[in-house]
Amino acid sequence: MLTRVSSFIFSLTILILPMFATAAGAATTRYVNANSGLNTNDGLSPATPKKTIQAAIGTAVAGDTIVVAPGLYQENVSISVALTLQGAKVGVDPHRAGISGPNPASRNPADPSTESIIDGNSTGIPVSFGANNCVLDGFTVKNGNGLGIFMPGNFGNLTIVNNIITGNVIGISANCNAPCLIQHNLFDSNNAPGSAGGAGIYTDSITQDLTIDSNEFRNHTVNNPSIFAATLQRTHINLTYTHNYLHDNAYGVFTQAIDGGLFGENEISTNGNSNGLTLGGGCNNILIANNKLDNNLAGVRIVDFVFPYYPNPDFGPNGNVTIQQNSFANCTLGVRIGANPDPANYSLGTAYYGNVPASENWWGNSSGPANGSNPSGTGSPVSDLVTFVPWLIDGTNTTAAIGFHPNLLPSIATVNPAAATAGSTNVIVTVTGTNFVPDVTKLTWNGAERLTSVNSSTSASMFLPSSDTAVAATAKIQAVNTWTGGGFSNVIMYSVLPALPVIQSAATAQPNPATVGQNVTLSVSASDPASLPLTYTWDFGDGTAGTGASVIHAYSTAGAFTAAVTVANGGSSSTSSVIEIVTVSGTITPPSEPMTITKQRLKAANPSTGKDTVQLTGSFTLPTGTTSLAGMLTFSVGGVSQNFTLASSGSGRATGGTFRLKAPMKRRVITSLQATFQGTLKGDFLAELVRAGYTPGTNGPIVLAAQIVFAGQTYAANVTFTLKSTAHGVTGK
Repeated sequence: MLTRVSSFIFSLTILILPMFATAAGAATTRYVNANSGLNTNDGLSPATPKKTIQAAIGTAVAGDTIVVAPGLYQENVSISVALTLQGAKVGVDPHRAGISGPNPASRNPADPSTESIIDGNSTGIPVSFGANNCVLDGFTVKNGNGLGIFMPGNFGNLTIVNNIITGNVIGISANCNAPCLIQHNLFDSNNAPGSAGGAGIYTDSITQDLTIDSNEFRNHTVNNPSIFAATLQRTHINLTYTHNYLHDNAYGVFTQAIDGGLFGENEISTNGNSNGLTLGGGCNNILIANNKLDNNLAGVRIVDFVFPYYPNPDFGPNGNVTIQQNSFANCTLGVRIGANPDPANYSLGTAYYGNVPASENWWGNSSGPANGSNPSGTGSPVSDLVTFVPWLIDGTNTTAAIGFHPNLLPSIATVNPAAATAGSTNVIVTVTGTNFVPDVTKLTWNGAERLTSVNSSTSASMFLPSSDTAVAATAKIQAVNTWTGGGFSNVIMYSVLPALPVIQSAATAQPNPATVGQNVTLSVSASDPASLPLTYTWDFGDGTAGTGASVIHAYSTAGAFTAAVTVANGGSSSTSSVIEIVTVSGTITPPSEPMTITKQRLKAANPSTGKDTVQLTGSFTLPTGTTSLAGMLTFSVGGVSQNFTLASSGSGRATGGTFRLKAPMKRRVITSLQATFQGTLKGDFLAELVRAGYTPGTNGPIVLAAQIVFAGQTYAANVTFTLKSTAHGVTGK
């Protein structure tokens, strides 16, 4: 509803009173006390206050401050000089806690013992400004006949803060020709009968750079609590209306003829009975952002009203309006273009040329607004000619402050596949998370956007060009929302692993088939695309393992065994494997030569770590004709085996142990074939003991077979270990 002031012309007399003792330009603090003051006092101290505010103004000069004690001041105050008027509640914000700043102290506009109350007594205007550069701070202003506070349009730099404005026909008539501020005030129940009655703020005259910020409007039941009407185009220039809380009013905010306006971070609710914010014609260059406009007939209505009683009745269509990042939950229409005809009161012009941009708003449901172009939308509907894509999919208000402050950032929880392989092509990475929006969310690789497809609000995929996965590396994956106020998600580190090793020739076993106890040589050939070092891990299929590109293993039982080798490039989880079937039959083939064991040690952990050790010291006879200790030697205990390449000194080292072979020599020539050795093996010897009949936790002797293959000769011995169980495993000698 809009009730305009018609034939309501204020006849205002600004009292110009003579200046007294204070020299011009010297700022002075003056005092007023309705209870103890006398207008014959000088008003220069709390002990000698004036009785009325007007009397103190009559003695003031520019720059003075007038301090008004608590009390009832039934007068019509005309401020004719630049000054600051301070009530008992100076600096105390009376509106709802949490709107901004600290919680307000309790204020009672009916209590003259705590409030400085300027009461117009329904006979005049309680406060009228007649000068520039004035401040009104900390009063209750009530019972004005027509207006509570009058700001004429030929003054500016007026500040009205921390006041309770109640019981007037209109709270403030806000007009100005220079910047003015209305802030931290409570407008309550300004419903007294009269022209345009029921408005907290009303203006239809020129305003220039007017700011209305952090006020509360409540209980206005017969008119709009804030009305910016007009008599000509561009009536209101650079209007700022922010952080205001409007509730329990019959109607919302009505505007016309604004050129440059910000409506931001307000909360306006009419409980579904009226429109939250109306642009009524001739409003141009308007930003409506971060407002909570829930529970209205229309959150925003855009229309061109042509009122017959205006001198220039048609202000033309509205234009260049942006509606962004507001909440429109539970509205009959979130954004409405046009109005219902009412020929008796107005006609309708063109509301808006083109489509109204209204993207990045919350419509009450993640499916978006109900509209013919969005058939699955179940949120507050919007009119046609409203561009609403993209919309917010999360209606969470991230702060308790007045307005709507949505969650604009995405987050990432998981990535699939977990890693890529160097050299891969056409890799598509899918992430799960929150707040993914079509045409808004982009996935990035080390900060650079990649071709992105948003699958749902919790899933998105990106295509990686081959350059991203050409070589092994680590990259940062993030999501970014590109709308206003958006930004980057958390970081997920993503690995491009080295390319898989290439098996050049399949694994072989020779001889195959073999007999029990016979040495079988298992070999494989592989290479790495990135020339990384390779490791070879064998599973012989009988519960034992070995390492190396070529290994020798003797099977202790008959059967068909699946031997597998895994080839890996260092530090990578990339692997390849091949399988060879080894058939073992027949009886045990005894070694051709014995060897003597003179010392043995065993240490195994329980549970097994796979790093148990066996050390044997002993001797055997070298084959006839042996001239060097250099060559390949295989050392086995139980099912654990390791190949060693011995140097001419007889020493060899491998990942699975060490071996040292000695023989009498003179001038580097072997003089005796009687050789001694010491060999150490690493492996899962707990498993070997169990296979040999050991029960963990017990003590006693266990026999393991030992074997050395060197210079074409096999040497073997049965080694008896006397076991002793410990708290962490078992030892043996």
